Amino acid sequence: LGQGPPPPSEVCSIDIENDGSKSEVTLDRYYDDVSLERQGRDFWEVVEEALFGPDSYYSSRHSKSSGSERIENIPKKNKIDVAGFSFGGRVAMAAASLQPNRIRRLHLTGVSA
Repeated sequence: LGQGPPPPSEVCSIDIENDGSKSEVTLDRYYDDVSLERQGRDFWEVVEEALFGPDSYYSSRHSKSSGSERIENIPKKNKIDVAGFSFGGRVAMAAASLQPNRIRRLHLTGVSA
């Protein structure tokens, strides 16, 4: 079976602050921050990696190869459609508030006040 969760002092991510500086985030600090802003930032990290990263399905289907060089023809800031239900709707709203120019359509269902 697995080794269990990593110790709380292990670095799990690196935050990039507004001034461009980087700070390491340990698991205990990461889980202390349950703000919607944090979840919105995490949402965009996942979108970047899953849809627009060099090894993503979308990228591999929409890129062209020229010899040994790979030429990306994907605009860096594509707009996406987002649907959210319940708490996922709150996260979708947080993501949309952080980068509204990246959302084409936002569909929310079952989101409480």
